[in-house]
Amino acid sequence: MAGYDTVIIAEVWAKPEEADHLEEVLREHTDRTLEEPGVLLFAVHRDREDPTHFAVIEAYESYDALEVHRGTERYQALMASLPAMMDRRARMELEPRPAKDPRSTVL
Repeated sequence: MAGYDTVIIAEVWAKPEEADHLEEVLREHTDRTLEEPGVLLFAVHRDREDPTHFAVIEAYESYDALEVHRGTERYQALMASLPAMMDRRARMELEPRPAKDPRSTVL
C-alpha cells in the first residue's frame, strides 16, 4: 500500500456479553470511516480463539488525515461508548519503515 504515513493497530477486549454488539458498532464505524478522505485502510478483525478480542488495523495517508478522523463526531461518540462495552484496550501508533522490497509496504 503505497502512500501511507500512519498506521494504527487498536485492540479491544469486549465484555463477553457485549462482544457481538461491539462487532456491530465497529462494522458501522468502519463503513463510515472508509468514506473519509485520507483513510486508506480501516479493517476490523475478530480473534478466532478469543471472540471477545478485536483488532482494528488502520492506515492513513498522513497524520493530518488521522487527526481529521479523530475530530469527527462519530469517532468521539464511539470513544465515549466503548467503556460500557469493553474490558480493556491497547493501541499502537506506527510510522512505516519499509524495506527495499515493495512487498514490505503492503498491509
